[in-house]
Amino acid sequence: MAKELEGEWKGDYEMLGYTVMCRSSLRNHSDGAMADFVIVGRKHNVLPVDLVTQEGDLVTVDSHEMGFSFEGRLRNGKLTGAIRQAAMETPLVLARAK
Repeated sequence: MAKELEGEWKGDYEMLGYTVMCRSSLRNHSDGAMADFVIVGRKHNVLPVDLVTQEGDLVTVDSHEMGFSFEGRLRNGKLTGAIRQAAMETPLVLARAK
């Protein structure tokens, strides 16, 4: 994973009438890229991330166990993309956490 992607990211999106907050930590490790992905809506959920990939400016974070993925492109300092869970897809923009 490119160095400029490492660090804490946050954003929020709408799902079924609720605002859902996301926080992700992307980092390089000797075993490859790793991530934490936390979703806070009605509950606080730490997703078990099992795959993080980068191809060019496209970053993908997958939790196969939860049927969840985030795909985003680094644009103007933000990861702009979408969350997919089962048949649902919603836009999500992650910015650097401060």
